Amino acid sequence: MRSRFIQSHFLFLAALSIAYLFSSIEISAQTKKDSPQICPANLSAEIAKIRQAPQLTYSRLGVVVSTLSQPPQILVNLDGDKYFIPASNGKLFVTAAALKLFKPSDRIRTSLLSIDPPTANGEIGGGLYVVGRGDPSFSSKSSLRSLVSQLVAKGVKRINGGLIPLGQFHGSGLGDGWEWQDLQEDYAAISSPFSIDENVIDWTINPSKINQHVKFTWDSSTLAAGWQIQNQATTGKIDSAFTLEVNRPLGQKQLIITGSMPENAQPELGATAVPDPEAHFLRLLADEITKQGIRIDLSTTPLADLKQGSQAQVELAVVTSPPISDLVKITNKTSNNFYAESLLRILGTRFNRSDRDASHTGIQVVTDTLHQQGISANSFLLADGSGLSRKNSIAPIAIVQLLRIMSVDRTFWDSMSIAGVDGTLKNRFKDTPAEANLRGKTGNLSGVAALSGYIKPANFDRLAFSIAINNSNQSGKELRQYIDSIVLLLNRLRHC
Repeated sequence: MRSRFIQSHFLFLAALSIAYLFSSIEISAQTKKDSPQICPANLSAEIAKIRQAPQLTYSRLGVVVSTLSQPPQILVNLDGDKYFIPASNGKLFVTAAALKLFKPSDRIRTSLLSIDPPTANGEIGGGLYVVGRGDPSFSSKSSLRSLVSQLVAKGVKRINGGLIPLGQFHGSGLGDGWEWQDLQEDYAAISSPFSIDENVIDWTINPSKINQHVKFTWDSSTLAAGWQIQNQATTGKIDSAFTLEVNRPLGQKQLIITGSMPENAQPELGATAVPDPEAHFLRLLADEITKQGIRIDLSTTPLADLKQGSQAQVELAVVTSPPISDLVKITNKTSNNFYAESLLRILGTRFNRSDRDASHTGIQVVTDTLHQQGISANSFLLADGSGLSRKNSIAPIAIVQLLRIMSVDRTFWDSMSIAGVDGTLKNRFKDTPAEANLRGKTGNLSGVAALSGYIKPANFDRLAFSIAINNSNQSGKELRQYIDSIVLLLNRLRHC
């Protein structure tokens, strides 16, 4: 998935706008191997110095640090028993519950069923039932083609009655409290039992000649069939201001492009969320079926009668996701919102069978599962699976408890980003003692930053920690520097 281009420009401009150094944080000094070591008794006082930075005066900082030894020892608890907006640290709760309830080798199935086997001349009567279970990895290039190829291999030549969707969970597919401005973006794609290419469509914008419209292209015209483009953006002079914006009106298959990009600008890569995942999936499936030589006849049986008809029993084709262990790894290591929301709904469907919104039942499953593991149900309140909602409230102490519980689970351990190596921590802690020594989960929203994970100081026991900053007017880049400075303090611990 390609990152959203507007976000990259904001980060770039934010970096340029930083006109001062952090007077209260000397991160560069802490990267030196000869930095003075810290006794556990002094750690809270050292963190308090960072907390006193003028830029954090009106912000909230929560820090909990614990050993992994038995019994565990809490070394720092700075407002760790209070609720914080966790951002993507909330993914830890969904993935932990998934690993507790599923086998790591379990997979998510997408199936094509019929009431009866194909006839001798290759016809299916009563429609083709499409059973979607929310596989977030389902793709148009491989999964869809494989599904239809299996129909061809079974000798299917004609489908009488059309395609009948059987989604295995219910609900809007959106998180409680998501901001409406986010709904067009790829990071807020709707979670659906019928998902394909993470329910987004990629596009590219190139500059043209000065004062002419920019060049907009979909990466796949097939995926984008039926979309309308209002290209109002122009190409500016070399090195002119970049003001390009791409917006999708709420619920519509339309993009409006405004602003300007300089003539010498690099191509802008982006993606937009699909507003109707089920219809999008069924259209692409029908196109692929036709492309592979199978006829679909909608007129044989009224669709209303089909939905009330016999349940399909004959499985004609199936595609399975990678194992749950891989889905969890993608969720945490790349902080993939779509995978997290899909896992939440899969949990709700599999382990709490009801007609309620699968997001709500999923949250209940996660809450109950982790409460049974010893984490107080009152220490965390989830509103979604990804952490995009600002209604999520989690105490840092609950995150540390979860990290302690899951520290013996190799799959969970491997799903964490490695500082300076991969995932969302690939470009952090480079050339510091934390590089390749920290495994963690990041979290970022405007005014919110978080990092939780594991670290092994050279002269101390392995630690679990959770750090969160809320209610800040600082940029994400600035907030991450405060968090990173606290992490580097942890690396200087020694027994004394």
